[in-house]
Amino acid sequence: MRNKLTIYSKFILITCLLILNSFALFAEGDGYGENPGGAGGDTIIVETSEEFKSYAGLQEPYVIFIKDTIDVGSEVRIASYKTISGLNTNSTVIGNMSIKSGTNNVVVKNLNITNPMNDGITIRNAQYVYVTNCTVYDCADGCIDITVESDFVTVSHCRFFYENVTFHKFVNLIGASDDNLTDRGKLHVTMHNNWWDTGCTSRMPRVRFGYVHIYNNYFNCEGNNYCNRAGKEGHIFSERNYFEGVRDPLTVEDEGVAKSIGNIYADCTGTIYAGNDDVFTPSYSYNALDAEEIKENIVANAGNTKTEAAPTTGKKETIIHWPDQNDIIFGTPLSEVQLNATAEGNTSAPIYSHGIGAQLEEGYNTLTATFPEDENYKAASKTINIKVNYIYYSLSVLKVDASNPDLVVVSPEGKKIGGELKFPKGTVVTLVANSNLLSTFDHWSNGETNDTISISMDGDTEITAYYNQLDYIVAWDLYEDININRPADYYSANENQSSVLNLKNTSGINTTWASYPGETKLLGKNAAMIRRSKYSAGNYFFEIEFDASNFENIQVSASMLGILTYYKIQNVEYSIDGTNYMKIGDYTLEQDSVWYSETFALPDGANGKSSITVRFKADKSSTLTTDGNIGTSISEIIVLGNLRNPTSITENLTNKKIIEQQYFTLDGKRIAAPTKGINLLITRYEDGSISTKKIFCQKIN
Repeated sequence: MRNKLTIYSKFILITCLLILNSFALFAEGDGYGENPGGAGGDTIIVETSEEFKSYAGLQEPYVIFIKDTIDVGSEVRIASYKTISGLNTNSTVIGNMSIKSGTNNVVVKNLNITNPMNDGITIRNAQYVYVTNCTVYDCADGCIDITVESDFVTVSHCRFFYENVTFHKFVNLIGASDDNLTDRGKLHVTMHNNWWDTGCTSRMPRVRFGYVHIYNNYFNCEGNNYCNRAGKEGHIFSERNYFEGVRDPLTVEDEGVAKSIGNIYADCTGTIYAGNDDVFTPSYSYNALDAEEIKENIVANAGNTKTEAAPTTGKKETIIHWPDQNDIIFGTPLSEVQLNATAEGNTSAPIYSHGIGAQLEEGYNTLTATFPEDENYKAASKTINIKVNYIYYSLSVLKVDASNPDLVVVSPEGKKIGGELKFPKGTVVTLVANSNLLSTFDHWSNGETNDTISISMDGDTEITAYYNQLDYIVAWDLYEDININRPADYYSANENQSSVLNLKNTSGINTTWASYPGETKLLGKNAAMIRRSKYSAGNYFFEIEFDASNFENIQVSASMLGILTYYKIQNVEYSIDGTNYMKIGDYTLEQDSVWYSETFALPDGANGKSSITVRFKADKSSTLTTDGNIGTSISEIIVLGNLRNPTSITENLTNKKIIEQQYFTLDGKRIAAPTKGINLLITRYEDGSISTKKIFCQKIN
């Protein structure tokens, strides 16, 4: 067993050494950012933005040469293991070169880079990046910014300047924010043999958290604000640089530290930090020249000053034939009808940006076909447009006897078109029928009794959710946070829009209560609490007002509890004139912090009255608990009643065969289907009997 482990360990060691040797063989650059880039991968010359973006975003290693000028628009995303190089001093990228999101091993060299809208190069959460011999100019944000946990980056032999951009000429930000604490221990950056030229004002560089080695650079950006600055916990090792005619060449702030060795400050003004702090020691070998030796060489060679030999493979160009496709309907998966690109001579199988079976979004989409190189032909890509059109179908959801318009939840939300709720063809819509204290879900019109169903939108669809609803007049569920003059949360007739719940004192003055709405809850219920001391616990009471003009057999249901300070008995009283009250029952709060639910019938004298007041008032002759300072609470207040209707209701209709059902408005007008609000459903049975039922309907369109 020991021999096997030893052999395995030796194998692992040899493998690791081979990997390290391979890295050293292909690696470019120096300093922290030394890396192989796209070495070992295919070489390609790109001439268009589409080609550049396609190859730069592939997962395989590539050496990509840019011949002339390419405008990438807002940005081009660079994937791992890429070398991006210009062929000559005219090779230019307009737009943002974006090296982000875990990308690693990237080399960018021999390019002019400008972006009047944003950064020139953005290095964000990336590792092992080497940028060299680039002229980066007129970038509206940073020329090269290195932020958010990036690590192991070298910027060398680059030139930075501004001619046409007149604002925010901040060149190199290393570490974006004082709040990015995850940058600690990262942002190792080397900057050498660079030239900060005309127009550069600040951030050359500005460092937070990072460890930045700045050596053998030249600064002559007269009229600037500052050059090197170590900010929040940042380390700068500034070594043998030449600062000429600039302001604040080296500064620190916010716990930043800096070390300075052999710098020249010719005709500089402002702050020149002594640079005697303890900072990091670079982990690589390097050769720093004396500052007086570097100026002439940097001015002559920094930036895109080289011409590369064009790569020759001896292979023919691949010509792709792939016309724009006809429009397709949303939900139609891509097939060989769309993915039918061909290439002259190239025998490689095409790779598509979207494969067979993919579904595209509504509107214009782009498809890209890439033919890898084969023995005789170069790799090539082509992008076409394809338009996807939606076919929409309408969904109408009726709710019968649902007390709240939001009880049925539709997902996804759909789109309102011409006042109707519509969904693209094939969309699977989920309907969830919730219940509340007034309405309990019973069934869907398709016979389903599960409260959650799914519907495939293959045509215009109408479905009804049926609820069993209490015969109520008005109700408060106290879900919302309103703690005075609270309107009814539910009302079955328009005249009760003005119904209110209040907390009053013995002088009849409305006052506020402590509210426990929504998810807050009081011992499991949304509630209103009097919350008064023992000295005034009996001087406050809850009171509701409502209109029962069209109702009879009126009952009041509610839940009450007491916490610490409350009278054991709470009387329930009603009045039809607001002055003279009659007791109709009481709560006996036997235990502290326990909800008690009761229902009380009002006398027949309340039937049909347009103004009824009910109050929940402490019986001050009962026991008062005195331990504390909380009070009495109320929840789930419902006023029940039957709609007064001259049409008789036949009893014992269970299992009778229905002949016809008709809908009417409350004033007797016949309608084809339920409308929003209260309706009358008249059912005729085979034996000649008739039943009448009040229903409440909402519609989702």
